[in-house]
Amino acid sequence: MPSLRELIRNTWCKKQSYPGNRNLLCLFVVGRTSSAFSSDMLKEAKKYGDIKLTPFVEDVGNSSLKLIAAFKWIKTNCPDVKYVMRTQDDVIVNMDKLMNSLLISAPSSGFMMGKCREEIPNRNPYSRYYVPLDIYPGEKYPPVCSNMGYIMSVDVVNMIYQESSKQVMIPLDDVFIGVIMESRKMVPQSMDKLIHTKSIGPTARTRYKICSHFIIHIHVNTEESAREIWQVMRDKCNGS
Repeated sequence: MPSLRELIRNTWCKKQSYPGNRNLLCLFVVGRTSSAFSSDMLKEAKKYGDIKLTPFVEDVGNSSLKLIAAFKWIKTNCPDVKYVMRTQDDVIVNMDKLMNSLLISAPSSGFMMGKCREEIPNRNPYSRYYVPLDIYPGEKYPPVCSNMGYIMSVDVVNMIYQESSKQVMIPLDDVFIGVIMESRKMVPQSMDKLIHTKSIGPTARTRYKICSHFIIHIHVNTEESAREIWQVMRDKCNGS
């Protein structure tokens, strides 16, 4: 959504330089909603230069295609990148906390971290998360990291991009990544405190939850509330 992209640009993705000559780049990966992108979308992409337009319809069933397109873009355009985070536009990320604590000690290779768990495939053909047996016959998925936010070293990103063409495409990107990781006998690290998945407001009672997590889900919150959560992160959490 344009309003959420603007919110991100003006909050947690506004600061792009960190100590140690480290830089941050945010990239919005966008699918089309009709046969062509709107003129407003094309203008926004040209204005900011931070949007990757993909030819896929904006739908959960195309999330894997969009993600692999993003990984290809990273491989081509970011040769010196060390870590990549996949997240969504309905979250607020404490980038100071992430950059100055977690990523300081994170392994430089073979690294993937998220809020991960094993899940059972949805076999309901009327569900948007439906995965038929001919695409994934297993009774349960390998560890799946929530696509609200997971972090990978760039070698893992490149591996997933290379392996994606050898695997049966599973439409759900978090599951597809989990299957590829398992095929390479790699297990992501799970960290419960990485993401607070339930929407919360910026109150005195929720300050601990805001400050103790790296990523806060804002799905049902207003943009005003999201900005207030960001201000708590910036002014009260002190990046710790």
